Amino acid sequence: MKLIKRWILHSLAQNIINIFPKKLSYKVYFFIQKKFGRVSDINAINYLKRSLLVFYYITKYSLPFENMIELGTGRTITTLTGLWILGIKNMKTIDLNPYLSEELTKKSICQIIINSDKIFELFKDSINRKEFNEKISELSKLKDLSLETILEKLSIQYFPNQDARELKFINNNSVNFYYSDQVLEHIPYQILEHILNESKRILSERGVSIHFIGLHDHFATIDHSISRINFLKYNNFMWNIIAGNRFMYHNRLRAPDYLNLFKKKGFQIIEEEKCIDNRSLLLLQNEFKLNSSFKKYNIEDLATTSLTLICKKASIHNTR
Repeated sequence: MKLIKRWILHSLAQNIINIFPKKLSYKVYFFIQKKFGRVSDINAINYLKRSLLVFYYITKYSLPFENMIELGTGRTITTLTGLWILGIKNMKTIDLNPYLSEELTKKSICQIIINSDKIFELFKDSINRKEFNEKISELSKLKDLSLETILEKLSIQYFPNQDARELKFINNNSVNFYYSDQVLEHIPYQILEHILNESKRILSERGVSIHFIGLHDHFATIDHSISRINFLKYNNFMWNIIAGNRFMYHNRLRAPDYLNLFKKKGFQIIEEEKCIDNRSLLLLQNEFKLNSSFKKYNIEDLATTSLTLICKKASIHNTR
């Protein structure tokens, strides 16, 4: 008998947990992820590489080292911790879901402390050894304290259960950089429109938005038997049954959709980087059964599995 694929079992579990009351569903999902998933396998260095990349754009565009907002906190603040080490202050992080874990945050901090020599080699072009050691010493004092104290000491304000379409606590033109990582793909198009409107309102005139967007089927990260474009086989109705829950929703927008949306909302794209997956490209050129709703895209756009966008507010028009 043919075994059920791992990603299908994962989908089934998510949809069952999604039926639970919201608060309970978060606790059950976190328990399942810890027990059977990879959520506890934190690789702090990978997150810190992202910190360094964000810092690169901050310095490249001569942005002030303060007043940043992160969309989508997730389970840990490792990337923000890296930015704090590099000197960034007054960081806000918002999430629609209260995912941030004290346990995983402390585990991440311990990893940074243990691997400090290796991390300095990564950071050495951006911070001197004396300043780096001082930051590691400060982290060592925080690893056994409460999450609230850790956030305060790292100059991070955390806003869970926060709708990014309406950030009343943030003033107009006050944010120097607006950042997200593997978040926008989990938001429906119509909501994304309002989020971009709000991000444009709070972004300063010289401010920059930095977005890393995952265009791949996220089930492929847990089940390598399927391709990174597997979800392009399904129509909207079927995909909603498979992954229309709060834990795995993916809008399946392709790179041109994001480019057009940002321009429509009054952003100027100053840099973009696409990654085309060769296996996906080969499948599309051969036997892959593409759903008809995606046949309007060229195969390079269909095989693009990640997109980085660096944007600023367009100076000529306002589309809000």
